[in-house]
Amino acid sequence: MSEVKTINDTQPVNKLFKLLNNDYRIIHHFLFWSFYIFVQYLNVYARQDDFSSLSLYVAFDVVAVYINLYILLPKLLLQNKGFRYVLSLFALIVLNVAGPHLLGILTGIDTHSCYSCGDKTLLYKISLAFSDTLYISLIQGTAAGLKLFKIWIRNQEKIRCLETENLKTELAYLKNQMNPHFLFNTLNNIYIQIKVDSLKAEKTILDLSDLLRYQLYDCSQEKILLSDDINYLKNYLRIELIRKSKVKIDFIEPENLKRILIPPFLFIPFVENAIKHGGSEENEDYIKVSISIKNNYLYLEVINSKDNRNLNSDTIQGGVGLANVKRRLELLYPNSHKLTIIDETDKYQVNLELKFTN
Repeated sequence: MSEVKTINDTQPVNKLFKLLNNDYRIIHHFLFWSFYIFVQYLNVYARQDDFSSLSLYVAFDVVAVYINLYILLPKLLLQNKGFRYVLSLFALIVLNVAGPHLLGILTGIDTHSCYSCGDKTLLYKISLAFSDTLYISLIQGTAAGLKLFKIWIRNQEKIRCLETENLKTELAYLKNQMNPHFLFNTLNNIYIQIKVDSLKAEKTILDLSDLLRYQLYDCSQEKILLSDDINYLKNYLRIELIRKSKVKIDFIEPENLKRILIPPFLFIPFVENAIKHGGSEENEDYIKVSISIKNNYLYLEVINSKDNRNLNSDTIQGGVGLANVKRRLELLYPNSHKLTIIDETDKYQVNLELKFTN
């Protein structure tokens, strides 16, 4: 069975991004600290300090840099807590400068620092402390700058991949939404309904109108209301139920919907797949769609019956492969979604868990 080829975003095409990829993290750190030790060596040599204390200064600098990179940056600066980050970084730099000398005083270790040289003036020692502060600030700024630059490059690549994936998905659905077979079947069913029950025919026409309007206009935004997407799913199921009247369809939706925004066409591939593989007229098949909200999590459950005649595959109806749906979820909800697929003999179940922030 054919499947739309997924975009290979796991191997970035940008050469700069390749060089800054986490696969080369060890090399990045090795180059940074090699350059640092070289500069530190020149600094100690210029100040005519004892080289035996160099390892102590290096140890304090390494610890301070990694505290900034892996604690202060992600917990404060990247969480829009700039003022707290500046204060914390300043305190870290002060401890970094004073730490080796305090440790020498408390433990009796001779740090061989010019701060303790009796023949040096107070002004010289103050200027030396100021110089060390600037030096440590430069180290911290360089390390943090490189880290932020890598994050920016990765974010730019994710944005590019997301734009490409959204365009690809949009084109696939534009092709699918104008499917003449779907329109022909629906119009044919409406024609039959007019003769049998004109009121139901009118309702079906309204459902079809809402369906097409949503596909053509309402979902043009990057995110749409969850309530609108739910209405779209219900319209789609009502129309499909006309030609699959023996299929039992249960749709459970949350009460008192908040103003929750989600990307358009996020759930419909799973529902379409259930209709395709769980909508037999020969047996009393069933389809269950459940959407619920708890705290900041949204849960989707889609279950359909199946048998040997009616096997689900890894290709979702409409030509959008399951691999593409997974990739879209990874781009839209990185580290904040969980997709579980249970493929059993008599049923096919999809469980999707999303964490939303709006």
